[in-house]
This record gives sequence, structure tokens and C-alpha cells, in this order.
Amino acid sequence: MLRKLAVVIIAIGICVSALFIACSGGKGELKIGAILPLTGDISNYGELIKSGMDLAVEEINADDGVDGDTLKIVYKDSQGKPEVATDVMIELTEKERVPLIIGGVSSTVSLTLAPIADDKQVVLLSPASSSPKLSGYKDYFFRIYPSDTLEGYSMANRILNYQQKGNKKYFQNVVVVASQTDYAEGIKIEFVKEFRRRGGNTEEVINYDPLKPEFEKVVSRVLTHMRDEAGAIFIAGYYEDIANFLLTLKKNPRFDPQAHKIFSCSAVYTPEFKKKAAEYFVPKDLDKYGLVFPVICHITPDSPDEDVAMFARRFYKKYGYYPESYAAHGYDAVKLVADVIERRGSMPRDIQFGLSIVKNWMGVAGKVTIDDNHDVSKYPVIYGYDGKEMLIFDTDYKKQRTGYYEVVVWE
Repeated sequence: MLRKLAVVIIAIGICVSALFIACSGGKGELKIGAILPLTGDISNYGELIKSGMDLAVEEINADDGVDGDTLKIVYKDSQGKPEVATDVMIELTEKERVPLIIGGVSSTVSLTLAPIADDKQVVLLSPASSSPKLSGYKDYFFRIYPSDTLEGYSMANRILNYQQKGNKKYFQNVVVVASQTDYAEGIKIEFVKEFRRRGGNTEEVINYDPLKPEFEKVVSRVLTHMRDEAGAIFIAGYYEDIANFLLTLKKNPRFDPQAHKIFSCSAVYTPEFKKKAAEYFVPKDLDKYGLVFPVICHITPDSPDEDVAMFARRFYKKYGYYPESYAAHGYDAVKLVADVIERRGSMPRDIQFGLSIVKNWMGVAGKVTIDDNHDVSKYPVIYGYDGKEMLIFDTDYKKQRTGYYEVVVWE
């Protein structure tokens, strides 16, 4: 009898120990999902984000994982298409049973996936979607990339505040060009609203179909409405469209690169844009063929923020080039998720609550405080690009970036 009792006690002890080990994490595998455009028209964004995510996973697992568990990301390719993203979302939630998914990238995809995330009660964290429509959209949707509200507002103010010699203001009139996508539409609306509120004139607002842009016609309309000797053109869209627009613009004999200043959006800040638009910037003279656009974070190995500088160096060592803003946001998304899971747990509801109370979490792409709308506030710095190097265009960037890390680049 005593022998049987001893066996039972030992068995119970083994079960309790096993349960404790399972609950405490340790030498298991923690699996999360990712839905990124790894092929298709906007694949460059997905590739950049994935590179940052992979580096974060490598570093986390080298440092004992997440609460002792090895972190694994199950990647799915959305191709940048909502219908494809929907299919792989179902696969990740029902087959892989992940508690959290990092994605989408385009706002259109995130707007499609967020209701599914709520229905499945799985957290969806976007590293790049910026449409204002996503603010407070769904309970299980979060993002660490700021809303287009801030980008549109910042660009409208920078154009109106542009000064030349003699304190003379230029560019009180602007022609606006925007892709018919949720991303570009969000920026366009906020830009036009702020530009008009400040007394500027939007001479023409041209919307183009991203599947059939017909940039020759778009450029003709733009130049027809440039009534001033000096005029501004603001274009919102994805990098390939903007590159093609610039190349088409340059071919038009009515385009004067010295009089017409081109302003754009943060989507151009990718290596692929630099390649595709390279011919536009010849000769390489900022006063002639230049482009002005906002950047949420500019990562350099000589950043005064040591964490940012070290990230840039580690990234370069792994990939052979320095990271862009999208890679930095992908890296931060994984690091933030790992931190929240360690603090709160790996169940979807635990992660959802943990993300909702994030305050002053410092990432390489800036400080993250998630508000009641599950948004973050990160004001961009405005840069000028001449085909060779980036120069700070915004003289007020230090005032705007109060509370966020600052970079000093070619000041």
C-alpha cells in the first residue's frame, strides 16, 4: 500500500514539475506569424521588413529566447493582395494557431485583415500601415508606424514654410498627385486639409489608377496647372509609381527642374526607389533634380543614440548594407512582441492587453507609446535627396522631434 502511495506521489510530482516547466516557458518553441508582401509590386517593403525581423529573431534566440522558448516566425506571402492575405491569415490562425501576426504592410491589406483578427481573437501588429482609417479600427489591431495624419500635416507645413533668399515665400500653390490606394488617399486627404487650412492653394488634385497610371497624361495635367513661375508638386504613392512619375516628368519639355520643386511621401525611402529613379537625378544637383520627403527614422552607424548605431552596424554585418526605416520597424515589431510576451504571457488576450499599455518603449525606429486608438505618434524629419546623399531639409526638426531620438546627418 505504501509502495503504491509512493508511486502515486512520485507520479504527481513528475506531472506538477512538467506543468511548471510548461507554464514557465523554457526549451520549447514560441511560434508567431507574419504576413508580408514577399513577391509582387510592393515586395521591396516586405523584404526590408523581413530583414529587420530576422535579425531581431536571431538576437532574441541567441539571448535565451523568449522566456526560455525559441522564437520562430512563420512567414506567409500576401503578394500585397487582400484576397491572398485573407487566405494565409486563415491558415496561420486555424492551422498554425499563432497568437499574434505581424502584418500587414499596405493599409489596404491591414484594413482587410483587422476584422478577421478580431473575429479570431488573434493580435495583428502592423509595422508599416499608415492609413488614418486604421486608427481605433479594431480591438486586436495595433501598429507601430504612425498615421498618415502626421505625415500629411508635416509635408503641408514644410512646403508652406519653404524660404528662399530675401525671406520670400515660395510654393503657396501646389498640384497634388495621388494613387488610388488607402495609403496614398490617407496622406492626400491630410495634406490637402492642412495645406488649405494654412492658406495655401491646391491648384489641382489628380488621382491615378495604380493598375493603369498613364503618367504621360498625369504629367501633362500637372504642368498645365502650374501657373506660377515657381511651383510645387506633391505626389503620394508607392515607390515604383513615384519613380515612374519622376522619369516621365523629366522627359516633358515644359518641366523646369529649377522652378518646380517635387515633394513626396515616406514610401520612397527604399533602395529600389533609388535604383528605379536614378536617371531622374542626373545631373546630381539638389537645386535642379531633387526630391523632398519625410522619414520616420534615419538609421546610421554614427547615430548619437548608441542603440541605433549598434543596430545599424549589426544589420550591416548580417546583410552588407545599412537598414532603412522599414527594416527598423520590422526589427522593433519583433522586439516589442517578445518583450510584451515575457512580461504578460503568450495568450492572445495577454498580448492584446500588454500592447495596449505600452508606454515609452524605446526602439531603434523611435519611442513607442500606444494610445487608446492603438496608434503611435512619431513625427517625421524632412529630407532632401539629390540622387547621391540625403540632407536635412527641415530646419524645425529638433522642435518637432521633442521626446524622440534625433539623428545628425550631414548637418
